Amino acid sequence: MRSIGEFDHEDHATNFCGYLNGINIRTEVEDEGDEADEGPWTVWVHDEEKLDEARSEIALFRTSPDDPKYLRIAQEGEARAQEEAKKLDKLRRKEMKFSRNWNRGSGVGRVTLGIICACVFFYILSNLSDAIRGLLMMSIYKKEYAFLPEILKQGQIWRLVTPIFLHLSFFHILFNMYWTFELGRMVESRKSSIFLICFVLVAAVISNFLQYIIAGAGFGGMSGVVYGLFGYVWMKGKYDPGEGMFLHPSTIMIMLFWFAFCFVGPMNIANGAHAGGLAVGTLWGYLSSTVVRR
Repeated sequence: MRSIGEFDHEDHATNFCGYLNGINIRTEVEDEGDEADEGPWTVWVHDEEKLDEARSEIALFRTSPDDPKYLRIAQEGEARAQEEAKKLDKLRRKEMKFSRNWNRGSGVGRVTLGIICACVFFYILSNLSDAIRGLLMMSIYKKEYAFLPEILKQGQIWRLVTPIFLHLSFFHILFNMYWTFELGRMVESRKSSIFLICFVLVAAVISNFLQYIIAGAGFGGMSGVVYGLFGYVWMKGKYDPGEGMFLHPSTIMIMLFWFAFCFVGPMNIANGAHAGGLAVGTLWGYLSSTVVRR
């Protein structure tokens, strides 16, 4: 940092300093007097490579210090500096929020653990009792007979949700519980237990409803909700990283590959539930990260 000159008047010194900052020459003013506000005021330039330009500007300024352009450019520079300061402050706040969320408890939450335990419990029970399986299914009637008659006429609202607790094989429940554990605890720890409950209910109703419309009542599993959680975390990591939710690119590729493979593969998969859950999660994550936060 080098001195390029002094001013006897503080307003000239500050105007000129603001002007130089306005034309991207980093400058500051220092009161060199023995007492405060006594002067003289010295102008210091930070960048050595801009000293010659700054010296040329101070020579011009001394010939017409009251030229309106100096004040105008100084004010424009001050406005830009304030805008940059706001951006830096916003960035620091995001970094602090990210750090807090990232360091928040990484253990499994109560709701996540409760969902896993419920799925395991009903998996065992439904394999022992057809009555339990019929109680949890979306419908006990064939699709062509009526459109969700027991839900609409008999008040069996639980059937909109309970198919998520039905799993058809050990590997089916193992896959779903692994991703429920990984994604559910991330959402629960970064958001809240209440939020996770609401999210699971919405994702379950929409994914189950879509699958029923497409293929009838013969389905079950958490995969629709899992894809909802996946879509939500994916969008949050992409558009709102300050929330502290992140998926490795390889995880995203695996989930999307499996999603596409299930549509073209030979297996009997609830693709409607997958699609419905993924749509809910991506829309919820994207909108809450962009539109709602503006």
